[in-house]
Amino acid sequence: MEHADLVILGAGAAGLFCAGSSLAQGRRVLVLDHARVPAEKIRISGGGRCNFTNLATGPDRFLSGNPRFAASALARYAPGAFVDLVDRAGITWHEKTQGQLFCDGKATQITDMLLNRMRGAELRLGTAIERVERQADGFVIKTPGGAIAAPRVVVATGGKSIPKIGATGLAYDLAAQFGLRMVETHPALVPLTFAEQDLALCRPLAGLSVEARIAHGGGAFHDALLFTHRGLSGPAILQISSFWRAGEVLTIDLAPGRDIAADLKAARGSRGKAQVATVLAQLLPERLAQAVVAEAGLAQARLAD
Repeated sequence: MEHADLVILGAGAAGLFCAGSSLAQGRRVLVLDHARVPAEKIRISGGGRCNFTNLATGPDRFLSGNPRFAASALARYAPGAFVDLVDRAGITWHEKTQGQLFCDGKATQITDMLLNRMRGAELRLGTAIERVERQADGFVIKTPGGAIAAPRVVVATGGKSIPKIGATGLAYDLAAQFGLRMVETHPALVPLTFAEQDLALCRPLAGLSVEARIAHGGGAFHDALLFTHRGLSGPAILQISSFWRAGEVLTIDLAPGRDIAADLKAARGSRGKAQVATVLAQLLPERLAQAVVAEAGLAQARLAD
């Protein structure tokens, strides 16, 4: 039977980083993944630029039954430490908004950095995990290529978020197998897709991005909202999706910080003959203004009407 000092399940960002942090003199570290290439989620993140950290990250930004876990993790390794790692690798980056950091170049630079950092560990791709068994002196990981014994195993396989790039529920299966308390899963950090009959308003606006404030339950976010052919996306929508459940109401302000009704009322005194659509297009993006007045039945209406 093959032996290793540490076996890491998953060759994504967490698995590769863990491998690089676990190397020590004489220690054999083995990373296993069923995928053919490592870190596919890094490759597609941030529109191919990899939003690799956020300077505003803090324990209060995580949804968890144990908030102190995030506090402990961030106290040991803050976002600035990863930025230093990126700088030492010669990767240039920029800040978009609200502390979000992206590579200037391709996201695969981050993957290459993590692979270089874990040199000395063994990366074994195309290897399915059939079973993990507990033994008196550690664990046995069963794969199609044979069994591997190790005193320690790290599960870094991620969640079910993007099955088409190989995401599976292995971590949940292992947690259940070893008797860990499970929290019901639901989609989070995802776009909102509408039923076919509700897409008439969104489709003409596809590709339009606007600043918006979105609120629901315990969360509220002020960021970009993107209209798509399938519904709504963009940073604000992705964030609020962690709080929203199907059938619940979202409050969306497409002109945060402005009172559109008051602006139209003020314009009515001096521009009463102007069409509502014309004036509204000076307050909102033109396509959005046209869609709003059409939905309200005011396409031909004037302010004085």
